[in-house]
Amino acid sequence: MKRKKDISCNVLILNLNTGDINKFLDLINLFEDVFEMENFSKPKSKHLQKLLTKVNFFVFVATQENK
Repeated sequence: MKRKKDISCNVLILNLNTGDINKFLDLINLFEDVFEMENFSKPKSKHLQKLLTKVNFFVFVATQENK
């Protein structure tokens, strides 16, 4: 009889807020890499921080082992 393997991933879904600017920047960096966004001008942190304060703007990230 085959044993089942525990494949749980411990993934945490986060809705970013004003204190999560670094996670937001990490997400943008990931998109830039995965989607091969050449010549991409990253928005300034101040602009991203302002977006995170808006009640109608949502950013979700999935993390595993705090990454």
